[in-house]
Amino acid sequence: LEVASDQFWKAPASSTGKYHNPIGLGEGGLVEHSRLVCRFACDALNFIGSFEREKFEIVISAGLLHDMCKNGTPLKWGQYTVAHHGELAAAFLAQLFDSKSMYQIIQQPKHPIRHILHAIQSHYARWAPSHVIGIEKSWPPTTQAVLWADYFASRKTIQSIKIDWSDVMKMK
Repeated sequence: LEVASDQFWKAPASSTGKYHNPIGLGEGGLVEHSRLVCRFACDALNFIGSFEREKFEIVISAGLLHDMCKNGTPLKWGQYTVAHHGELAAAFLAQLFDSKSMYQIIQQPKHPIRHILHAIQSHYARWAPSHVIGIEKSWPPTTQAVLWADYFASRKTIQSIKIDWSDVMKMK
């Protein structure tokens, strides 16, 4: 997160207010939304009985980073959401971490950030540009957890929530 734009820390989750609940609106709303995504993704893992520490680390990392390029790259932050911001963030992080392309890393089964990048790249599934594959049952549980967490964390039906982190990882 050190490489995130200063605007990331100040931006609302929705520049127009049409697509996010009050938690994500106003200054710092994008960070609050990202924290909520982390919590919901961890809850999803707990719900499906996936208690491995590595999976929690993946969804927490992806949840925090999924919108780091929401309005552009850290060097070129704009006013509105960039349609391919998940791919932009995953590609930016891939270059920062390994100097390989996001697609090269995602194709390597043992690469340490493979699942983080896939979850970031895919987090907006059905709203993504056509070159991002839609929701697939074959996606790993970590990618599905972040996808659904992002969806639920942005719903207008949520008016307020206090995030309790004390039980976030109920690992066996």
